Amino acid sequence: MLRNKTAEAHVALEKARNALAGFRILETSEQAAIQRRLAALRAEVAFVSTREREAQEVYRRVKEELEELRIGVNGQ
Repeated sequence: MLRNKTAEAHVALEKARNALAGFRILETSEQAAIQRRLAALRAEVAFVSTREREAQEVYRRVKEELEELRIGVNGQ
């Protein structure tokens, strides 16, 4: 009876060790993946920010051109 309980405890311990080893591998993989995802998100934010600035500049120029045309039409 004691031998069976000891064997069962040993099996449970081995299963727990295997699970822990698996989780450690997952942790390492996830740390690497987190760095890649953060880098991709930072690049995407930089790209979107640049595009937004460019679009705002185009809008500003077009608005100025429209205003100049209005002044030209109304001023004559």
